[in-house]
Amino acid sequence: MKTHQFQVHLGIIGILVCSGTIWAQSSLGFTTLRQFGMGGTGIAQTFDSAALYTNPAGLSKAKSEVRLPLTFRMDMNDSVLNNLSVFSDIAAEDSMSARIDILNSANLIPSTLAIKGALSPAFSISNSNFAFAILGATNIYSKFSNPVSPVISISGFTDLSPMIGVSDTYSVFGQKVSVGASLMAVYRTRIVEPSTGAFTVVRYYSDMINEDDNVTPISQTTMSGFGGNVGALVPFGNGHIGAVIYNLGTPLTGTTASGNSVSETLPVFLGMGIAQTIDAGIVPLVGSLIGDFSAAADVRLQYPDMYKNIFLGVEKSVLGGAIKLRAGLYQGYPTVGVGVDTFLCHAQYAFYTEELGAHVGDNPVSYQGVELGFLF
Repeated sequence: MKTHQFQVHLGIIGILVCSGTIWAQSSLGFTTLRQFGMGGTGIAQTFDSAALYTNPAGLSKAKSEVRLPLTFRMDMNDSVLNNLSVFSDIAAEDSMSARIDILNSANLIPSTLAIKGALSPAFSISNSNFAFAILGATNIYSKFSNPVSPVISISGFTDLSPMIGVSDTYSVFGQKVSVGASLMAVYRTRIVEPSTGAFTVVRYYSDMINEDDNVTPISQTTMSGFGGNVGALVPFGNGHIGAVIYNLGTPLTGTTASGNSVSETLPVFLGMGIAQTIDAGIVPLVGSLIGDFSAAADVRLQYPDMYKNIFLGVEKSVLGGAIKLRAGLYQGYPTVGVGVDTFLCHAQYAFYTEELGAHVGDNPVSYQGVELGFLF
């Protein structure tokens, strides 16, 4: 029966994970689904409120637009998608024996549960050279391992960040250069281990074997700080080249429930990108069918493994721009995406893989993401 109780702990923690804990990475999770569909690119081609983080210089080309708090996004990996009914059934059951039966038949060990949620943005207003937005992002990562002596690890954070940014275009030796900067307040809620304050919580069979039917308690802490991003954008060929420095001066500090001080510093790194509109008509046979399309490449000097810093993508507009088809390579893994935009609403879909390990191939997690929103 104690083994059954541990399985119940795992299942309930899994449900808790799916409602708000996150994979423990340090960077802000404000990459959009459009960018993910295009292999994570965006430094030289983001011209809306998302430029506040991607590259503030892109605000120089922003159009007048208001996005309401109805732009919601959810990304899930296959383990979550395939077990949604399991979590729903567990949550609906009051009987512990029924929950045990569901968990025993679900075979959740070993597995990885990864899920993201975002309000991207929760609200924004923009026009040429200016934008204000409130961005929110949640990432989930929970790993169940070792069926013989089960272990669960949970870690992560939720970010909420009001941002304001400006950009302007100057002439430098006859060359137009757009320069932009954004200021952000960051409020991060992280899961922590109550006894140590560590940002990753690990539970072993021995931790729970003598517990009752309550989940072994975990804790959260909220940290906050201020920072900014600065970038530049220069016309080049049939597109632009850009550069941006992320997370300038962004130490986050807070206090745990037990009164211990905690801190975290977001990594400062350089990103560079190029985006071009390409006429495929010069390609024999199929070129006339493809027509014009956009291609982009970004390098973000954030990770020791260079392959994790490379992003490539393409985008093709059809039906007068109402539908956009996307593909790319994100840290060496293929991505696909599609966007549908009308006058009042938009929908986005992307399939992509993120490398959670130190090197490409260590711990890839694939997501399918959907975003729905309304525009004015």
